[in-house]
Amino acid sequence: MAKTTAVSEKKKAPVKRKTVTTSKVTSKKAVTAKKAAAPKKTSIKKTPVKKTSKVLATEKKVVAIADPIRDAAFLAAHCALEKKATDVQLLDLRKITSMTDYFIICSASSDMQVIAVAENVIVIMRDEYGIAPWKSEGWDTLQWMIVDFVDFVVHIFRETAREYYHLERLWGDAPTEEIKDTPVEKKRKPTAKKSK
Repeated sequence: MAKTTAVSEKKKAPVKRKTVTTSKVTSKKAVTAKKAAAPKKTSIKKTPVKKTSKVLATEKKVVAIADPIRDAAFLAAHCALEKKATDVQLLDLRKITSMTDYFIICSASSDMQVIAVAENVIVIMRDEYGIAPWKSEGWDTLQWMIVDFVDFVVHIFRETAREYYHLERLWGDAPTEEIKDTPVEKKRKPTAKKSK
């Protein structure tokens, strides 16, 4: 027992630690000695750069995209319109929820049209724009299909299912924009005038 008590006493003995204190009091002589020992900085004279106010139009072209996610959602809405989807709505959810930025809600009149709209959105967005969907659901019932691109979600409803679920009412606080099928005007090449 004597041996065990001696070991326990050694373990309980406090450890002495050294404390070091430093003072930041410096004399004027020490400061001047440091300045004298420091290497001298050489000054480099910079020549002023001439600023030209004239910039050629072909020299710089800056294209600013306000919201690339909105533009991609708008493209997906037009992909749905290509297959004759009706009542296409774009809901802006950025200020309401963090799960996605936009909903595209559209209707189709038959099961075949639901499939056609969903496939067209997936294929065009993936192949032409390089935006692949993360997930798509609803292929078994064809009443409500979801194509999830993470930043925006495309909802394709049968008309009766859309009336029943009425997502526009559920997300009523979101600003809504109706997307209509407007043909894009192609610019004609200028024709040379015939001289007489």
